[in-house]
Amino acid sequence: MSDSVTGRSVAGAAALEMGLSDRLTDGDVRAAAVKLAREIGASAPLSLAAIRATMRSRPVAEVHAALEAEADAQAALLGTADFREAIGASIERRTPNLSGT
Repeated sequence: MSDSVTGRSVAGAAALEMGLSDRLTDGDVRAAAVKLAREIGASAPLSLAAIRATMRSRPVAEVHAALEAEADAQAALLGTADFREAIGASIERRTPNLSGT
């Protein structure tokens, strides 16, 4: 907590150990960030929005609460055009064309 309130810098390995980061990058940090952004950008837009809303709406302190939030988000996405497109693409072994609807 002291790092949060003091603004003190945290080295990459320490941030990873503390759970503030989920990966370390060797080499070109910008290239790694762009690669990750492209991976995220290629993901299902409605799922991304649901994940972001879940992570931002309430602290996920308890596993049970997190699982309930995830189940609610998944249930809401089952009737979407993107869900149908993803299933069709999987069956047809092609890349889905996700529209965010």
